[in-house]
Amino acid sequence: LAGVICRLDKRQSRGQARALVDQLFAEIQDGLREDGVVSLSGFGVFTLKIKAERLGRNPKTGEEHPICARKSVPFSPCQAMRLLVSNTRPGE
Repeated sequence: LAGVICRLDKRQSRGQARALVDQLFAEIQDGLREDGVVSLSGFGVFTLKIKAERLGRNPKTGEEHPICARKSVPFSPCQAMRLLVSNTRPGE
């Protein structure tokens, strides 16, 4: 992303662009920690999801084992992003 910013805005140095990208990701992380949801208008929504511990099974042996509780951050694209992606062929 820093390279794209440098190409689009010649006034930005590589270091400034990298700092901007790092700050963006830090803000997303802070928003997830504080509210559990980060919405980026025209892009989509990141949501903090807490998955409970569950029992898993080895498909080869059938042996059961516990899968630890964990957190995940699924992304849901907005409708405009879905339409853009669905109407684009790979490589375009």
